[in-house]
Amino acid sequence: MDAAATPTFKRVVFVRHGQGFHNLHRNWALQDPLLTDLGESQASAFPKDPQLERVLALPKTDVAIAVSPLRRTIQTAFFGLTPYQFSNSQWHINPDILETGDVMCDTGDPALGRELLETLGRQDLLPQYEALPPEWVVKDKGYFKDDQQSIRSRFQNFGRWCLERQERCVIAVAHYSLLATCLNIHLENCEVAAFDLTPDGQWLYARDLSPASAQLS
Repeated sequence: MDAAATPTFKRVVFVRHGQGFHNLHRNWALQDPLLTDLGESQASAFPKDPQLERVLALPKTDVAIAVSPLRRTIQTAFFGLTPYQFSNSQWHINPDILETGDVMCDTGDPALGRELLETLGRQDLLPQYEALPPEWVVKDKGYFKDDQQSIRSRFQNFGRWCLERQERCVIAVAHYSLLATCLNIHLENCEVAAFDLTPDGQWLYARDLSPASAQLS
């Protein structure tokens, strides 16, 4: 078979965020909550998961990082992945992996998000955070409407974004309900799940942890 015709896959490793204050208190009215102390500890530890260790051992240019724009996912990515010294061009704040739910804890606040990035010393991410479409905080209508069709459509767009990336692997820091809805997986805080994304948009659970096993592009 011609090498150009050989099917290739993109390895996408999903990470659910660490424990947030809304998880701790079961208070869904908290606006875009931060991580608890336990959540920060969980975030610092998730890269030790075997599904991620092999990805993180690849050359840095082979890995992209996609992060939901909510504060708890930004924190999770920051505490877990900053030690690996990815360049700022490899970090992508992607609203297509925003959490489902038209409640305050799952709705962003741009002022709080900007403040967090400044506190974390990630001013380099402010331009793309501020370039997010204004409607990403509106969940009762439009592109970010909280209904099954819109959620799945956004996730399909995320898959296309992954396939268009030049990197071999994507680490995506996302949310429980999004992943339960779109991939039928139920992750605990900072639990990891690796998938291989086919060129036609199918998500296949990665049985072999080695990225090389997936004929990655």
